[in-house]
Amino acid sequence: MPDPGPQVPKGPGRLAGGVVGRGSPDLDTLPIGPWAAPGVLAGWAVAALLGDGPALRLRDA
Repeated sequence: MPDPGPQVPKGPGRLAGGVVGRGSPDLDTLPIGPWAAPGVLAGWAVAALLGDGPALRLRDA
């Protein structure tokens, strides 16, 4: 019997409808806000880039 290939679902699963409505129910009780989280991530990325610049210059010198 030949291989039928990858099986692609034809629509959303049975669980998708219930999960979409839940999201984050109490945003006020979260330890960090939804808009502050990308700012924290960007801060860490900038700190990593600024910290690695001198290290790379010293290593490649």
